[in-house]
Amino acid sequence: MNDRKYWEETGCRYESEVFNVAAHDHAGIIRCGIEEAEGGTAADMGCGVGNFLPLLAEQFSRVTAVDFSSACLRQCEKAHSSPENISFKRADLRKPGKLFAAVDFVLSVNAILSPRLGDQLAMLKTLHRHLRPGGRLLLIVPAIESALLTDHTLREWYVRTGSSPASAARAVNGTCRKAELSIAGDGTVEIGGAATKHFLKEELQLRLESLGFKINHITKLEYSWDTEFDEPPRWMKEPYPWDWCVSADR
Repeated sequence: MNDRKYWEETGCRYESEVFNVAAHDHAGIIRCGIEEAEGGTAADMGCGVGNFLPLLAEQFSRVTAVDFSSACLRQCEKAHSSPENISFKRADLRKPGKLFAAVDFVLSVNAILSPRLGDQLAMLKTLHRHLRPGGRLLLIVPAIESALLTDHTLREWYVRTGSSPASAARAVNGTCRKAELSIAGDGTVEIGGAATKHFLKEELQLRLESLGFKINHITKLEYSWDTEFDEPPRWMKEPYPWDWCVSADR
């Protein structure tokens, strides 16, 4: 998931292949997190096609949009070139060094997806390095607990429609799931053939605190079940699938 070729190819069809967190954050958790910030300067690290840039541009005097993919940035700049306080930069967040002056607020939405621990640590260090002391990080990452819940819910669906528990276990990668799901013990989830890191809540807390962040809260960013399944039955209600949304200060 952190291969440049992959993201250059995906960037050309980003809207159809990459989950739009902004469109599915029905509770407005990210919006609230951005609006609660005190203003100043901000960076969207792993901005994709820039779904959160209009909101950031309203809230902050200067916004830097950073992404690994030139294809994503071209779309991003084309769509969001009118606010004069946004600048665009292609960069690999795994690399050391300073990309720009430290900012007051860093947003990172599902950018830390590599299954390699070294990549995860390097990217988190980059977020920390570009946040001024006292600044705030709003980090969104996939939740491994949610992936396990989805797996369990699919098994339940099969059982409720007449399958035996054994048959349900064998059929969890059936056609009603939007993408094939395979979960490894380190939190790597295979989704449509792409290895994607998912995080434990406690793992996030340990990792961020070890880098010098002070965690304010870790919140569920919940989505409806139709983001996981085609035509989910009515009994699929709470708990809903979710990403982790972390608010932390440097």
